[in-house]
Amino acid sequence: QRTAVSKARVPERAAVLWTTPTSIRSERLTPPIAVGQAIFVAGTDGIVRRLDANSGVLEGMYATGGEIKIAPTYWKGRVFVGSGDGWVYALSQDLNAVIWKYRAAPAQRSIPVYGKLLSTWPAGSGVLVHKGIAYVAAGRVNYDGTYVYALDAATGQPIWCNDDSGFLDPEARTGVSVMGHLLLHKNRLYLAGGNAVSPAVFDVDSGKCLNDPAPLRRCESTAPRGWELFLVGDKVVACGKPFYSRPELPVYDHTVEKKILHARSGDRDVVWLDNRVLAGFDSIPTKELNACVTNRKVPRHITQAWGKFRVSQKPKWRFDCPESVAIAVTSNAVLVADRVKLTALRLADGSRMWQVKLPAAPVPWGLAVTSDGTAVLTLENGQTLAVGRKD
Repeated sequence: QRTAVSKARVPERAAVLWTTPTSIRSERLTPPIAVGQAIFVAGTDGIVRRLDANSGVLEGMYATGGEIKIAPTYWKGRVFVGSGDGWVYALSQDLNAVIWKYRAAPAQRSIPVYGKLLSTWPAGSGVLVHKGIAYVAAGRVNYDGTYVYALDAATGQPIWCNDDSGFLDPEARTGVSVMGHLLLHKNRLYLAGGNAVSPAVFDVDSGKCLNDPAPLRRCESTAPRGWELFLVGDKVVACGKPFYSRPELPVYDHTVEKKILHARSGDRDVVWLDNRVLAGFDSIPTKELNACVTNRKVPRHITQAWGKFRVSQKPKWRFDCPESVAIAVTSNAVLVADRVKLTALRLADGSRMWQVKLPAAPVPWGLAVTSDGTAVLTLENGQTLAVGRKD
């Protein structure tokens, strides 16, 4: 699964290396992933693209039948995507062949969603691969049904399917929706599950949903509805904007504005607070990180997932980064992208290495780092851009 940490080393000086020549203005790109000398990116046009990491030249593409909202996943020569057409695709790494595909939707049926035709059950969670098993969730709102799968990543054969989490309480007819990311932690599969149950929690061996259905009998929509999942200490929190919304329109509630991302590289911990502040620490104990997550219940209000960020030590450094949308932590640096620039900070002391102006704002989490330390960004205007060492 993806993390915010890379073993790469960022160069001491950097400049824009390439920008894709044409933009896809009417569509929105996913964050990129970097695999060797290839960059893979998908988008709401349903197309998966492979770019050369050194030049940005388009090397291959494959069109699915629906929008793709979560970045592709790579595993052993396969590129995986979940598509809005309700199918999961395992593609060859040159994108010239379909190794297998699996219909995660229970039926072939389409409905209009924000001006697009999507399956009633889009494979919107993306694909998470761990130990040869590909996990994916299909569905949108729970009352149409939610389908969570474990598939053999090599063949696409199903290992288990949970098809009852959408109706955890049969009388209230409510439960888990598919509203964003998957995350795996300590033999539990987590899914951003919408405003009734989020995060949803599944046993990875059996697929059983482990959430308590009792609170659903009150028919209150109080779970954090965001599409992002954050692991802080041993706790998983859902936050961010709703998955199906207009990305350009603001959403005002504390689960959108309040976030804590914790990442560790070597002996340095990095914390990104509320998309506004970066700070570097010595190793923070798990117990202190756990205390930053409260899950405080307030009747008829969205769960107050976050407490105050309080740890026993002072930060080694701090950097203000208002309106930041993506970070990456490497072995020697922290990269942070806001709406107008990409900044590289030294991991040890937070001092600035370099800063590069961007032609457009990155998409949320639209930053990846190649093995040679080149930063690759996908932008809101539909372009992909690389920043790295320029000879």
